Amino acid sequence: MAEFLSATIKCVLIMCFIVFSICITAGVGAGVGAKGRVGFHSWKDSGAFGYHSGRYLNNLNAADGIVYACDALGVAAFSYQGIEMVAIAIGEAHDYPRRTIPWAINKIFYRTLVIVILNIFLLGLVVPYDTLSLGRDPPYVVAVQLTGVPVLPSMVNAVLLCVTLWVANSILYSGSRVLVGIASRKNSPK
Repeated sequence: MAEFLSATIKCVLIMCFIVFSICITAGVGAGVGAKGRVGFHSWKDSGAFGYHSGRYLNNLNAADGIVYACDALGVAAFSYQGIEMVAIAIGEAHDYPRRTIPWAINKIFYRTLVIVILNIFLLGLVVPYDTLSLGRDPPYVVAVQLTGVPVLPSMVNAVLLCVTLWVANSILYSGSRVLVGIASRKNSPK
């Protein structure tokens, strides 16, 4: 029941953020104020694609661009931690594994495509790259802070703290299932 509740709250938060980001980008909301519609303002005017480490990218050579791209890929790969949970759950599939395993793998691909890529895109629209609070606050909290609604950042922080606890619960589950698998094959330390 706890996993169902945690997954539901995470999905509701993600869907709310998608709707929230679209509204802010379109110009709806308290924090838009004099700026009007945000649109692609963060991409065009702030220099997110043209400025890095005090130099403009058009003055960099190809090797610098590759280094920065690999650096970004390393940070983005962190988002995919925990995808091995599907493999652990598949190891215990007893009912129709030929049908359920491909179904689960396909669902992960499409959900990752929609949820992760869309959220990254919308965060890039809403939060300028040079926002000072990005160094200390999660990007979702920064996006909510930019609206100017005082209670929303605390609510998002509370949900993110709960998500962290639920991740610990998933790690505990996966660790125990791996130990059960090792012990059932008699490969555990004696």
